[in-house]
Amino acid sequence: MNVRYQSVLRLAELILRNASAEAGEGKQQTASFVVDMAQVFEDFVGTALREAMAAYPGEMRLKYNALLSEAVHDSDRLSVRPDAVHLLGGRPVVAYNAKYKAGADLGASLTADHYQMLAHCTALGVPPPGSCMQGRAR
Repeated sequence: MNVRYQSVLRLAELILRNASAEAGEGKQQTASFVVDMAQVFEDFVGTALREAMAAYPGEMRLKYNALLSEAVHDSDRLSVRPDAVHLLGGRPVVAYNAKYKAGADLGASLTADHYQMLAHCTALGVPPPGSCMQGRAR
């Protein structure tokens, strides 16, 4: 099942083995780079969801925009952006939100993550909790 990921895993192994940075004094030069793992995780989950849901009726949209509140001025409107939303007949029926956080952050932000998911479901008119799903990695 993971055959399609082998080339990416080999590339990741090469990068991790050969690129690093050390803090401290000295004249050594090193190659390094930074990866936004939260974004990588969200993109991975979105792609996996799109592929998994392709066998079912409806449409999967990633980074779905929705208004949480109406306002007279556009600058006063509150919007939400779930990582993925599955639509049937153009209507949202399932919302997904992916989180990639350090293990120490999970307890502190758990409540905030639940409120964010509730806001997504409220804005989309998707009844929680069964149709609103949140995934985490650390």
